[in-house]
Amino acid sequence: MKRGFTLVELLIVLIIAGILYALVFSKGLTPPRKDNKIQKGEMTLLLNRMRQIVQSDHRNIMAVFKEDGSFYVVHKMQPLFKGSLKTGLTQYILYPDETIEEAEYPMIRIGRDEFRPVACLELRPDGLFLPFIYKMKERWHYLHPFGTFHRFVDPEEMVALIRQKAYLPNIAGYAQ
Repeated sequence: MKRGFTLVELLIVLIIAGILYALVFSKGLTPPRKDNKIQKGEMTLLLNRMRQIVQSDHRNIMAVFKEDGSFYVVHKMQPLFKGSLKTGLTQYILYPDETIEEAEYPMIRIGRDEFRPVACLELRPDGLFLPFIYKMKERWHYLHPFGTFHRFVDPEEMVALIRQKAYLPNIAGYAQ
């Protein structure tokens, strides 16, 4: 009498082999993230998400950053979503006389969370950002109102570019 494997036994072996293969070789089985942690191109992804909200709702929104790197995107201080950056950032203000100073904000409350923001990035319904200068790690970043980024190691280079492009607050027609 010839003894072989039944169809059920073969299916069980194939299922077990498939599960083992998926566990060993698949990158798709990583656990889902529990928050909106933005990784690669952090600020670009955040800006794109903010633009999507503005395009669909046509309202002013703002990203409010905490010292620990977490942030809220809000409309009239009501949270639309919460996320976090890998590294925190600090916002700076460029005055018409070309001096740079760290921005200071009063305590605010968003939902049950009360804190002093380290930065606030506003996007208007027309799709323009208010000028945004921030420092993340040791690099300076300037976000132009049309959404283009400029990165610098030296803040003097940043001020020179802003002056050259006539982006200074008193020339460009916006106040910081």
